[in-house]
Amino acid sequence: VIGYQVYLLSTRLGLSRQASALAGLLYLTSATHYAHLNYAGTFHELGMTVSVLAGILCLRRRPALSPLFFILALMSKETAIIYPALLLLISRFDRQLRVNIRGHVFILLLYLFFRFSFFGFALGDSYVWAASPQIFNTLFWYLLWSFNIPEMWLDFIGPGLRVNPNLLRFWQMPTLAIFSLFLVL
Repeated sequence: VIGYQVYLLSTRLGLSRQASALAGLLYLTSATHYAHLNYAGTFHELGMTVSVLAGILCLRRRPALSPLFFILALMSKETAIIYPALLLLISRFDRQLRVNIRGHVFILLLYLFFRFSFFGFALGDSYVWAASPQIFNTLFWYLLWSFNIPEMWLDFIGPGLRVNPNLLRFWQMPTLAIFSLFLVL
């Protein structure tokens, strides 16, 4: 369903049918979705993605449904708070859309009020706000991972974005084959 939604959104944003099909395929085969598809405890990610994409796709014919899909996305996972920003971004690429963002912003503010006044911030050892140079290494790792760089390579990128020399010792043949294919393409 999500692959088809990506295909539809891509065609509406002006890509050809072949490029849209490729966009859907690349989305579905991205390494970032491995956990979502293989671990039943992350089904909320799929629900959020279906709801966000459905809300964006309904903007042309039934824009009144978009806030409902925003609420469904928020009910699936809190990272759906980016939905109003996505609407603004989409409206910059699709000039035919006239997005009324006020209703979405109201829902967002209402959600944030309830989230922080009643539930508070996330607590626990794994939810610690940390500002250090390590953030850049982590962000770079996730960026490479989102481009489907093989995880065997990512595990060998250490602090300071230094490549661990053990990469070629343990993964020499796959690394050389993939890198050669990359150069050919």
